[in-house]
Amino acid sequence: MNKKIAIIVLAALFCCIATQVSAGVSGAKPLRWYLEVGGGTVGIEGDLLPTGSLHTGIQLGPSVAVGAYSTLTLLSDFEHAEFGLSTADVEAAFSLATGTELTFTPCSEWRFHPLVRLSVGGITAGYLENTDSEEGYETAHVQRFFHAAAHIGGELAVTRAFRVTMQGGWSFAGNTGTMGIGVGELGGFEVAIATRILWDTMW
Repeated sequence: MNKKIAIIVLAALFCCIATQVSAGVSGAKPLRWYLEVGGGTVGIEGDLLPTGSLHTGIQLGPSVAVGAYSTLTLLSDFEHAEFGLSTADVEAAFSLATGTELTFTPCSEWRFHPLVRLSVGGITAGYLENTDSEEGYETAHVQRFFHAAAHIGGELAVTRAFRVTMQGGWSFAGNTGTMGIGVGELGGFEVAIATRILWDTMW
């Protein structure tokens, strides 16, 4: 089932890219890139955990963009960084989701407009281990699972090149039981706020 979802999302991405490219290949046109940095929270095993995210990609048109994402979630406390987190049953536990995203911003000519984002990729979950009794971590124990997410929200165009986005949605993880976290429980309801910068380059 997870493979079918991934195939459907990737097919949609390729169709959007092909449509945009075939519609606008006459002459040199500027490419519009974006870089987005944000933070928020996700509900896992009944706990609200902090997240940080990085997104980058290219605008295929005024209302469609394709890019890559990475989202880091802290699952427990780290050495010298105690946040009161104990969702995982080991210290220095984390998850890192990465993959491809498709972002829709209909009515982008409005200063505040809707935002819809679909993502598919993988999620790495694991923990760091101190093996020499000295400060710092020397070993990482990780596993990789399927990951997908769907978010809706809004985007405020402060200027042509600077945006503020607010979004909420659900992430899905195909994880087995790991670090005391149940099957499929690395995903959950998410909310985030981010800033997005856009700039143009020529072909």
